[in-house]
Amino acid sequence: MTSSATESQSLIAAQPWETAKARFLDGLSESERFLFNSATLENLFYQSSGTFERFKNDSKLWRIQLKLQPLLDAVEEYGRALDVFSNTSSLVLGPLWGSLRVVIQLARGFGRYFERLMDIFAQIGDNLPRYRVYERLFPQHDRLLAALANAYLDIIIVCVDAKELFGKAKQSSVTWAVIGKVLWRTFEKKFFDEQLAQFQRHQALIEKEAGLSHMIEAKQSRELSKASQAAQEKSRRYARRRQLLSVLSTVDYAAQHQRLRHTRHPGTCNWLLRAEPFQSWLHEEHSSCFALYGIPGSGKTVLLASIAEELTPLLDEPHACLCYFYCDYADPQSLDLAVLVGTLVRQLLAKVEIPRDVEAQITTMCEQGITPPLHAVLDMLERVLKLYSTVLIVVDGIDELPRESQFAIVPAINSMLSVDTTLVKVLTSCRGEENDIRRALRGPKFYHVEILDSDLSHDIRVFVKDQVDERVKDGRLVLRSPGLKEEIINALSVGAKDMFLWVRFQLEDICEAVNDHQIRQTLFNLPKDLNETYARILKKIYKTGKNRFDIALRMIKWIRCAHRPMTIEELREAVSLDCDQARMDFDKLPSGDSLRLIQMCGNLAVLNRDDNTVRFAHHTVQQFLFDNDQWPSQVFDFPVNLPLSTCVTEAEIGELCLTYLTFSDFETQVVKRETVTIPTGSDLLNTFVYSQMPTASTWGKWAASAISGWTEVSVDSRPVMLDMTSMKRTRPALRGMYDKFKLLEYITHNWTMHVAPAIKLRGSSSDMTVQSKKFISKLEDVIFRRQFLIDIKPWESQTYRDELSDSDPQHLDLFRWIIDEDAIEFLNVLQRTYEQPLIQELCEHEVRSGRHPILRAVKAGASRVFTALILIALDEFGISGKKMATYPGPETLALICDHCSDSMFNSVRALLEHIVNQSRWGSEARDGLYALLKDAIDDGNARRIRFLIELGVCKNSTAGGDYPVTSELIEFVLSSKQAASLLTLISFLNGELEIQELFQTAVQNGHRDMAEIMLSHTQKWAGLRLAEAIENHDRDSFDQLIAAGTNVNKAWSLDGPALCLAVQAVSEPFLAKILTFDDLQIDVCDAQGNNFLHYVAVLDLDVASMNGGDVEDGIARHVLYNPGVLHALNKNGRTPLQVAESQRAYVATQFISGLHNEQAAVEDSSNTYEVLAHSPWMNPKTRKILSEGLDDSRNGPGRNKFGYDVHAQQ
Repeated sequence: MTSSATESQSLIAAQPWETAKARFLDGLSESERFLFNSATLENLFYQSSGTFERFKNDSKLWRIQLKLQPLLDAVEEYGRALDVFSNTSSLVLGPLWGSLRVVIQLARGFGRYFERLMDIFAQIGDNLPRYRVYERLFPQHDRLLAALANAYLDIIIVCVDAKELFGKAKQSSVTWAVIGKVLWRTFEKKFFDEQLAQFQRHQALIEKEAGLSHMIEAKQSRELSKASQAAQEKSRRYARRRQLLSVLSTVDYAAQHQRLRHTRHPGTCNWLLRAEPFQSWLHEEHSSCFALYGIPGSGKTVLLASIAEELTPLLDEPHACLCYFYCDYADPQSLDLAVLVGTLVRQLLAKVEIPRDVEAQITTMCEQGITPPLHAVLDMLERVLKLYSTVLIVVDGIDELPRESQFAIVPAINSMLSVDTTLVKVLTSCRGEENDIRRALRGPKFYHVEILDSDLSHDIRVFVKDQVDERVKDGRLVLRSPGLKEEIINALSVGAKDMFLWVRFQLEDICEAVNDHQIRQTLFNLPKDLNETYARILKKIYKTGKNRFDIALRMIKWIRCAHRPMTIEELREAVSLDCDQARMDFDKLPSGDSLRLIQMCGNLAVLNRDDNTVRFAHHTVQQFLFDNDQWPSQVFDFPVNLPLSTCVTEAEIGELCLTYLTFSDFETQVVKRETVTIPTGSDLLNTFVYSQMPTASTWGKWAASAISGWTEVSVDSRPVMLDMTSMKRTRPALRGMYDKFKLLEYITHNWTMHVAPAIKLRGSSSDMTVQSKKFISKLEDVIFRRQFLIDIKPWESQTYRDELSDSDPQHLDLFRWIIDEDAIEFLNVLQRTYEQPLIQELCEHEVRSGRHPILRAVKAGASRVFTALILIALDEFGISGKKMATYPGPETLALICDHCSDSMFNSVRALLEHIVNQSRWGSEARDGLYALLKDAIDDGNARRIRFLIELGVCKNSTAGGDYPVTSELIEFVLSSKQAASLLTLISFLNGELEIQELFQTAVQNGHRDMAEIMLSHTQKWAGLRLAEAIENHDRDSFDQLIAAGTNVNKAWSLDGPALCLAVQAVSEPFLAKILTFDDLQIDVCDAQGNNFLHYVAVLDLDVASMNGGDVEDGIARHVLYNPGVLHALNKNGRTPLQVAESQRAYVATQFISGLHNEQAAVEDSSNTYEVLAHSPWMNPKTRKILSEGLDDSRNGPGRNKFGYDVHAQQ
């Protein structure tokens, strides 16, 4: 018995029930006791019915039954409740039934008093149905159950008194007719005066307990409801949060990090933690970046992952965060800079509540279905970084990014380091030979280490020794000679040259040797680098047989072109495909396990056991096979052209994907059945119902017979199209199909991307080959005719279906998908198949529907489709000779300006310039764009103003040709009273003088509020423009700003004054020019306390060779005039010379040491000229400059500009 049941039993006091039972049994005969003990609901009714039958002539049976029924029902229900809940039926229910049965038996002989007794029971029973409801509503409330027990106990007490009444009558010698009235009156009086009052008190107690139980239940219900709502809200917010974060990126960064962590070999990767530059970076109190440089295969990625893991405990606090991203050649989306930055933002937001402004921005992107552009995620990154006090960002392999992204990531890193409220530490890596990246990642905020042989010698030896021991232990490497093991370790440790990857390949080669002699031969002929290693592997595969080489080559092509890492089973099916196949041939699948398939390609590919995916062993494998211009001579005799052509390979894979979709295997298992026409009415329902029902079975025939009656209603008898395919679609069948055809799921999601290069290659020529014609025929069949049960066609997804209506033209969903995905190749197929008018019809339909296709292309960043649509809108094909309805009007142009991303700007500018300058609609377009610009000025829409001015909307002959802003527009801006418009306009003026003229114009024309705005921005603007000109090597802008009097000695940005910026940009002309200024202050520092010599030290500049020696001369002149820069300490407490020495900057160290020596000599000598004349590093030109006798009022008569006595020098 449970504790709850025990508690219930204790609440129902047993003694009153036992006492009442004993009183009732007292004086009963054996037969009456038997009736008591055997009483049930059934025999109670039977007995009472017999009594009613006996006196039916004197009373009406149905009335008696109605009176007794509530009491008996209540007792029965109460007993059941007690029996279920507390196992007390033996205590309660037995006496109740027994008492009622015996009383009914005793009353049988007393005629009309029997009916009056039933009236009393009826009064009791009238209240009992409500108790039954309480029992059902509150079965868990023990106090209510105890109160109910007391009420039912009252029934037994009434039965006890009734039993005594009729018992006395039976035993009395006086007839009932004499004493009946007296006894009954006494019984009745006691019932109404005492027992009924007792029953009513118990009833009141029950009502009170029921009310209390109701309040308890209500409270519990409210608490449960609140908890349920809270859980639902939490689940909803979590789902919403995941949805928003997935907009930023879907890269599984955590899985990649964990995989790399486990790749780390024990006892390695510790040397970097001890390196001085790394320690300096780690303990730097300001935001800074550390770059790790090394040759391919030197373990940079694993090293960075290991360092990040080592630093994790330092970031174990609420306001600190670790973010990491690994650029992976095998995952194309990881090579997108916007995805990289978006993934960092996603990790930062994962630990905090998403700020409202960021959430609103992401929500907008989510609702519009657009991929976040780079500028948007960079802006988000800067805002989200401010939510933390310390952030460590790890970005590995930035050299694997596309070329344009490599240049763009440096400003991104600088923007991270410029967040003033957060200590940002960036840890990155790239190849050592990437000079552009190395030059960009220089400056006081940047530290670096290049992996040297000495750094990795210990790690390489530990790795080699452990790998050899492991292979000996598991039997893969068998050695007979005791000393051969050490020979292997020594040979591989020396030959590795910092390359862990090289060691792995050589160990695989050594393990294939069958004896010690072959092992020594392998050691003697070790390849010198990775390229030679890969060439030997290919040659070895080729020698094993043509079939194996063919499979290896197919694997290589699929791995190279895959849009996500493919599983081993997908690859197994993929390498069996041929373009001329009509069905899936499972006999062509390579046999054996996964390891055997990997070994077929000579371990150039590796299997990831965590997710069963296959990728190249290293990104250098892909570069060797596809991008290598210098091939080893060993591979020239192969039957294929090496290196492989990327575009041809992608086209081959695209054709295979298309062939796979047209297999006959899918005609019955994948292809939808045609929609059939059947009549409405009874035939409609009968046909449908019978087709869905197994009428051979008995129940099926019965159901069909029953349903046939429903179809007798008269209905419209017109034919109707009934699509049976949706009713036949079952997900288990699809899952079974994916299990059978392993490659189907991959091709389903990626075939359009694979087919696009094939369309470009096969469908671009007007004179197509037979192979090209077959390809186009298959393509048109898949796109336009073939219907699939599964979602093969992305434009048939629910997203595009929801946008369609019955009146939409054919292929509108395809057209919209083409725009969203910038799938220009599919637009060409649509145009080739249905000719130009269909495209025009679709465009015009979208314009009428308020969905301008050109605007949609801009929002989607679809530059290629945008260009095509503009040409169609301009009717450049000369079909109609009139302007098309899809020509973008002012409202559309305004929206284009607002939604144009950075990646789309050049396309929009080029094509709108075409509209303005070359098309037959040029004049109208110019007027429209200019009106649009004026509207933007009135609204203060800075983005639209900048966009239109950069497009050249204001260019005209009266304004000086290329001059971007007219006087009319200036006056219009001043009159608009829009500060945003004014500041945007200022950014287009060519110099400080022009800004001053604008300021005077504003004052003279009464625009004093606008003049005040300008006054606070002009100087800073000029300085920032100067910094921008130096960074971009813009000589014209630089000269204009200098001519306008821009202050070169002020640090306009955190990176210091013009001299520091010129050194950072390694701009020889700018350096030479700045160093000619007499009033140049070379001791002005950046935000970190670094002067220009600190930058020379960090960048290790060879100033002696810059600009024909002019830079060296200029530095020497100014340093001798202001020698304090040599001894100035930055915020790290280091002089320029100390920085040069710590950075291993040998050239800069020699140069700055020379300046120190010369300064010391000057201080010790009275004749400066003599010292300089014999300086070994001072060139003749410098000596001549220093010896020039130029009087300078600052230094007194007879002294040159450096303050030295000219006569003493002579």
